[in-house]
Amino acid sequence: MNRKHKTGEVFAYLFATVAGTLLLPVVAPVIMWTNARGYADDYSWLPGIQSGGGVTSALAAFVYVVAFAALIGGVAFFASSGGSVLDSPSAGADGSGLGVSATPTPTEAPTLPPVEEETKDADPNNETQEP
Repeated sequence: MNRKHKTGEVFAYLFATVAGTLLLPVVAPVIMWTNARGYADDYSWLPGIQSGGGVTSALAAFVYVVAFAALIGGVAFFASSGGSVLDSPSAGADGSGLGVSATPTPTEAPTLPPVEEETKDADPNNETQEP
């Protein structure tokens, strides 16, 4: 088998997996409704799924898919401590410790030179003064 054929096969499997995951809430109820390949008969032990398929089986399959997706989403949410991956600092290059210092290093504030005062007595209201 050559390399291009393997790459095309990998992309086909990847596409099928993504498409199947996105279409699962639609496909699973249709399969149960029509009893395709006898899936409704096989899963008739689940509450709501009737042997032979039907509308009730389709609705039950939809509820099962939604509940499963919510369960996976909840597990992922709690596994990330209720936050996003972007909220936490990344690990170092070797995977140990923090990649970014937890305490910032202090920087010195720039200081300005002192202002020299003029010794001339100038009247701010007189516009004709000489320098």
